[in-house]
Amino acid sequence: MIQMHPHEQLITASLFIIVLLSTGTLVYHNLEDWSYVDSFYVTAMTLTTVGYGELTPTTDISKLFTVGFSFAGISMVLVILVTIGGEYYTKEQQAIRATILRYFKRRKLKRTTKQKKLNRRANVAISRRERVINWFKH
Repeated sequence: MIQMHPHEQLITASLFIIVLLSTGTLVYHNLEDWSYVDSFYVTAMTLTTVGYGELTPTTDISKLFTVGFSFAGISMVLVILVTIGGEYYTKEQQAIRATILRYFKRRKLKRTTKQKKLNRRANVAISRRERVINWFKH
């Protein structure tokens, strides 16, 4: 896989969406003789899976194009959205991980000083017990 900078991914994704919208708009305009606005509208409704049904393809070739364009276009739009969302998720995950590590690092410092005090007390108590036990043994 090609590693791209997040800004490059965003630019590439935006260009790809523009190409998809342009392709659908031009094809519908030529096949159905719709205006560019109507063609763009149907293309956007198809790619976003909204599909109000106000305008529908009437010729067989435009219906076949719509089926293929729907499968390919919707899949590509989803991949683009996942790519963009994945980059955002990765940044958020790194920020959360850093916050958690800082929190536990602070807690660990506090805990180690408390543990040292508790260990000293426990050692004193153990040594007292051992002295008492040893006194009874002798």
